[in-house]
Amino acid sequence: KNQKNKQITLEAYCRKLTYMDKAGLLIMEGNPVVKRGKSKFSGEKILYYWQSNKLEVRGKVNVLIYPEKTSGD
Repeated sequence: KNQKNKQITLEAYCRKLTYMDKAGLLIMEGNPVVKRGKSKFSGEKILYYWQSNKLEVRGKVNVLIYPEKTSGD
């Protein structure tokens, strides 16, 4: 969630989740899917570095990216 407006900015689904606190990393396996707005990311494994808000998708990568609306749109 966005801490300022409380809107959900990222959703994720998977069968297995590994949380690595010291590395600032979530490892998603088992048909992982990450959604941000209309954009969707999937693959065999997704790594999410939450401190830098970066995704790394590995194996059979499928990505659909839609432009995000800005305040001027």
